[in-house]
Amino acid sequence: MIKNFEYIITFILIFIVGCSNNSIIDEKDIFRYNEHSNISSLDPAFASTLKNIWPVNQLFNGLVQLDDSLNIKPDLAKKWTVSQNGINYIFTIKKNIPFH
Repeated sequence: MIKNFEYIITFILIFIVGCSNNSIIDEKDIFRYNEHSNISSLDPAFASTLKNIWPVNQLFNGLVQLDDSLNIKPDLAKKWTVSQNGINYIFTIKKNIPFH
């Protein structure tokens, strides 16, 4: 009986907190993207078509980016090294980058 009471109290607290009137949304937190065809996934691992790649690139940062001249420049990576055989890449991530 006490365990059920704890579940009821927890549900009520979550309901009260979740139904607050604080619905002010900052305009900078909204991402708007106009696409005439359906975007099938915003998961970078499954972005294999241009209709998916474009919005994914707007939402996520990569380890590196290409500049206007198609030169590789760091983005989330501070630096990287390539092994002698060219197979292994070791990236050093910039400080204060949260996992995403």
